[in-house]
Amino acid sequence: MNDKVMARTSLFRPPASPPARQPASQPASQPASPPAFANLITSFFLRKTWLNIVEKRNEN
Repeated sequence: MNDKVMARTSLFRPPASPPARQPASQPASQPASPPAFANLITSFFLRKTWLNIVEKRNEN
């Protein structure tokens, strides 16, 4: 039983060696904050909806 638990938990452990550091000239990539991500999604759908409206008007 302990062997199975140890095998499972070892899958989620970080690697023993630290990851290679990025050069100081390049900022580390950071995920977008939730409000920024929500704004991105909202603007995408608004733009898509607006383009659909314009295309429908052009068809008439």
